[in-house]
Amino acid sequence: MKKYKIYLETSAVSNLIRPKRPIVQQDMRDLWEFIKKDEYDIVVSSVTLEELNNNKNVIRREQLIDYLDLIEFESFIYTK
Repeated sequence: MKKYKIYLETSAVSNLIRPKRPIVQQDMRDLWEFIKKDEYDIVVSSVTLEELNNNKNVIRREQLIDYLDLIEFESFIYTK
């Protein structure tokens, strides 16, 4: 069975820890459970990784990186 490819951009990953938007947060966490089961091929750009790593809130940055560490993903360098 062919897996769908999903591109995760910065706001999608950030929605995992967005308590002010509980429905959006829960939807993303539900999707993350499928992603963790390797049901999709995940793609993340270098821009997304850079933006997540440059988050000035250290606790938030660590939480987001911890989520990414739970999944397998392919990254690519974004160029204009």
